Amino acid sequence: MMVDKKTKSNLDKVTDNPYNIKPEYAEDVIQIITEYQNEGLAQVAIETSKQLEDMILEGEMTFKARPEDNNITDYDLYQDSKVIQNVLEDEKLIFKCIDTYKHIHKRDPEKSSDGIDTWFNYEDKLNSITICGRTTLNVKMLHLIAMFKEIDLLESAVDQFEFLHVVRKLSFAKWVAHVGIKMPFTFSNRDCVLLGNGLFDKHEKLFIIAFASTTKKSYDFAPDVDKDHERIDMNFG
Repeated sequence: MMVDKKTKSNLDKVTDNPYNIKPEYAEDVIQIITEYQNEGLAQVAIETSKQLEDMILEGEMTFKARPEDNNITDYDLYQDSKVIQNVLEDEKLIFKCIDTYKHIHKRDPEKSSDGIDTWFNYEDKLNSITICGRTTLNVKMLHLIAMFKEIDLLESAVDQFEFLHVVRKLSFAKWVAHVGIKMPFTFSNRDCVLLGNGLFDKHEKLFIIAFASTTKKSYDFAPDVDKDHERIDMNFG
């Protein structure tokens, strides 16, 4: 079968991977995507998932394992893949954060302390919050990357955090964390369970930690809220 230039380009790109995985079937490409995720290469994983999607839609890549139901297509299997769903979740979070930053850096922050500018907004009677923080660091990139080994230390850098515990590390730059947020007198402190993702945006020259609320539906090990806190939903930060 003749392969057009676009599909050949996609196949060449997924074949050129550092894990010596030859992508004969869609499952092989999903394994490549998984390896990228494990190394914290979220943007490369997203790009590879799009290449796989194109190849499936053009009929140049199929799944080896076929369900008994003949009405289920390869694209259905692609959409049902937990790996692909996680990649799409990362994409939504990361690019929403980047797009928001492009807007907020043009206006004055709500709070500035110790070189950290913060923008935040409570919604739905304090049950939902959006947060964005920015700072400039004069450090070597390797030192900045090393921060992922001690993400808990962010607790000491943000006054409004009551606590920050990493519940589980999913990859080098992706984790689930439990965060307590201090509230003004007369209000109960809030808590939230966050899915965090870190990346370096070469185009914007930004090192970004993007996060949003997650639940037991996505990660069954997410902690329950205790009697001293009220659970809030963090749209993203």
